[in-house]
Amino acid sequence: LPICFPVTILPATTRITYFIRFQNKTGFTVSNVSVIDTLDTNLPLTDIRIGSSSHPFQFSVSGDVLRWDFANIVLPDSSNDPTLSHGYLYFSAGVRQGLTFRDSIENTAYVMFNGGIPNATNSVVVKLAANSTTFSEEITNNLSIYPTATYFVVENHGYEIQELQILDVQGKILQ
Repeated sequence: LPICFPVTILPATTRITYFIRFQNKTGFTVSNVSVIDTLDTNLPLTDIRIGSSSHPFQFSVSGDVLRWDFANIVLPDSSNDPTLSHGYLYFSAGVRQGLTFRDSIENTAYVMFNGGIPNATNSVVVKLAANSTTFSEEITNNLSIYPTATYFVVENHGYEIQELQILDVQGKILQ
């Protein structure tokens, strides 16, 4: 299944780096993989940087849609070769000027194996913090959230919490 690591809170003056992974679970060797990502309007096309990838690719842009085509990739099925059945790509985007605290940037990429049905990656929602990095560092240093087997633990070390929502990978609020 495709996976896109989520990012949570960033200063509005930063870049967002996306790491998109995919794995072939089709039951047969795949020769072509395409990754398609429609950019949020808060990520200007003029500030996209293409990073590394697991395999060579052709990159194209059409409107606000980014597309990576991995031709002749020879990606084995996960049941035959779990290690070599994976692929990935990195890219980063600058954040549009003028965004403010609590603005959101959403992203979901789609992966197609041999031109088949697009598979959605995990959606990512980035919430912007204040323009100063001090705010983000304060959150990072004073607030910890981690799961246990049945619930989330929130450790608050001196940060005043006005609102806290924890979302699952589909963007639904956990209760």
